[in-house]
Amino acid sequence: GGSIVNITSKSGLEASKSKTDPATRQARAAAKRAAIAKLDIGPTGALVTFHQDSFPNVEGLLAYVDKLEGTAKLRPDMKLVITRAWNDPKTRLNAALKLSRGLAKAAG
Repeated sequence: GGSIVNITSKSGLEASKSKTDPATRQARAAAKRAAIAKLDIGPTGALVTFHQDSFPNVEGLLAYVDKLEGTAKLRPDMKLVITRAWNDPKTRLNAALKLSRGLAKAAG
C-alpha cells in the first residue's frame, strides 16, 4: 500500500505544502520508493523514519550508511540520522531530494 510521505523542515520550509515544486515532487516520489514515511530536515541534519520501521533492502541501507562515511547512523529503532549542516531552506530541499534518491537506489 502507498504511504503518505511527509517532508518537513525544522526552520520554516514546509516542503509538503509546495506540492507543485518539481524538487518536492521528485523527493516525494523517491521517498515512496525508499519506504520513507517521514523525513525531518533541519539546519543540523535529518531524521528519516521508514514505513513500518523497516527498509526493503537492509544490506543496501547499510551500504548507503557506510558510503556516507560517518555522517549517517542507523539507530536500533531503524531511524536513520544524518548529521550535516544545511543552513537555508533551498539547501535543505536539495538535501531531501538527494537523500530520498540515494535511499531509493539503496532500496533496489
